[in-house]
Amino acid sequence: MDKVAAYQCVLLSELPGVGPRGLARIVGAIRDRGWNLADFLQQPAAVYREEYRLPERAVWCLTRGRVAHEQRCAELADRLIEHGGMALLSGMRGYPRAWEQYLNLPPPLVFSLGDTALLELPAVAVLNSRTPSATAIAATRDIVARAAAEGFAVACGAMKLGHRVAAAAARALRAPRGIVLDPGRFYPLGDETPRDNLGLTAGHLRLDRTRTLVLSPFRLYNHAAPANGARRDALIAALADLVLCVEARAGGHMERLGLDMLARGKVVGNWLGQNRALVAAGGRALGPEDLRSGLRVLLPEEFE
Repeated sequence: MDKVAAYQCVLLSELPGVGPRGLARIVGAIRDRGWNLADFLQQPAAVYREEYRLPERAVWCLTRGRVAHEQRCAELADRLIEHGGMALLSGMRGYPRAWEQYLNLPPPLVFSLGDTALLELPAVAVLNSRTPSATAIAATRDIVARAAAEGFAVACGAMKLGHRVAAAAARALRAPRGIVLDPGRFYPLGDETPRDNLGLTAGHLRLDRTRTLVLSPFRLYNHAAPANGARRDALIAALADLVLCVEARAGGHMERLGLDMLARGKVVGNWLGQNRALVAAGGRALGPEDLRSGLRVLLPEEFE
């Protein structure tokens, strides 16, 4: 990736007090005017305040505090490029098109590491409530094994236990993975060669970027924020062609997410049909016999 473009994206993402909606407003306004990021970064303070409605902290970083902000962002961009990472604005080549199709507010800016061609594979999201049972963990492993055998990519996260089980199972089977990171340090980007710690234990192998695509819509080195878990899970579900809510507590976040994905036209399954609301809304009750039959039969005809 072009170093200047990466630096400009990092400069934008690191503006204090500017969240996803603010970034979306900035990116949209830049496109409406036929500008690029360089044009935006050269405006006077009044434009940032009045036309872009940026908070004063962000205006300061782009004007009087520009030198310090630029220095910090240049260091972050250097790390991103050194490890083969990219910064992608919505609509750019390599940006997940499914996010633009299935989310009300697709991330305006995403950092990635790995082969974005993995986004072209059929994908299954394996999701669980926060504290999955032993039955759910076993089912998650079985589902990932079936998905790997059928050539699916596995969409998951890297922090919650259910996500880590899916990530570790896919890694063990050398299955392609699309991993959406929680807020926090952009996982493989450290001071050393990227390692595959995306599972249950600390990884000692190099991250296989031909089989793993890491995505993060959050600032590169932010601290984790539990409140953003719902956003992460929605991003994971939107990546997938088949959303499997293995264990979804009645009235909980995973149930709501499954219902939302059903409403948006996604194929949604629930292990053993234990969540009545999902099944009543059109979700498929799945069990061991369905895994023996295969997962691809659940997808629309265009995937056959």
